[in-house]
Amino acid sequence: MEEKSEGIENEKSASYPAEGGAADTVGEEQAFSRQDFVTGVSTEQDLTMNGTGAVGIAAGRDMQLTDGGAFSIAVGRDLNLTDGGAFMINVKGNADVTDGGSVVTLCKEMNARDSNFGIVISKQTNLGEGSSVLLDTKQAVAFGAAVGAAFGAVFALLGWLLRRRR
Repeated sequence: MEEKSEGIENEKSASYPAEGGAADTVGEEQAFSRQDFVTGVSTEQDLTMNGTGAVGIAAGRDMQLTDGGAFSIAVGRDLNLTDGGAFMINVKGNADVTDGGSVVTLCKEMNARDSNFGIVISKQTNLGEGSSVLLDTKQAVAFGAAVGAAFGAVFALLGWLLRRRR
């Protein structure tokens, strides 16, 4: 993500707005703590966020988000999400979620406790106590096929009706 003049960018390409406070770089990790809201965070390294919200988050390696959330989260390796959530979560590795959730989650393996999800597409989903998923991988594929077939039928019918009138 690229920020305009109101943003700050470090040499490892982590960007965040100046009014949201500053982030700390500890070794190979970018860390945000107790900020109200940042528009976007992008880093090639590990990312830790505590009590922070964001529109978009992209972490090149592992990410830990506690007491926060985002519209969209993309993580290069593993995600540990506690007391937070996102609309869209895309994790290349494993997602461990406690007291959180998302509308759409894509990951290799999902481990959840006391969390709620809309659609989870993963190779393996482990739901612990108090967790629920509206559509898992098989159900999401079936739903997508049904919606695609319905749209195809509607557009085929509309095309036939429009050609018939000419």
